[in-house]
Amino acid sequence: MVAAAMFCISEKVSYETALWWAITTATTIGYGDVIPKTGIGRAAAIVLMLLGIGFIGMLTSTITEFFAKKDERKISAQLVKIQHENRQLKAELDEIKRLIKKNKR
Repeated sequence: MVAAAMFCISEKVSYETALWWAITTATTIGYGDVIPKTGIGRAAAIVLMLLGIGFIGMLTSTITEFFAKKDERKISAQLVKIQHENRQLKAELDEIKRLIKKNKR
């Protein structure tokens, strides 16, 4: 909103046009239909591009982390289940060995 206002004032365009420019610039689409020509407009563009790229990168990494942790929790739960099953199987195997030794005598 601030960059759009700066662009609107410095480039002498409507606020709607400036807002369109700000959104396309911040999202890194940048159609090129509206471009800054003044120093203030270009400075606003630089700041907006850096913030837009930073925000999109942060959003992407947050979403990735969410799904990665979800998978990690699922794998941890499966590992605990497998460990529990292994302990049960070991106990059963020990019982079978004990019974075999008892029957041999």
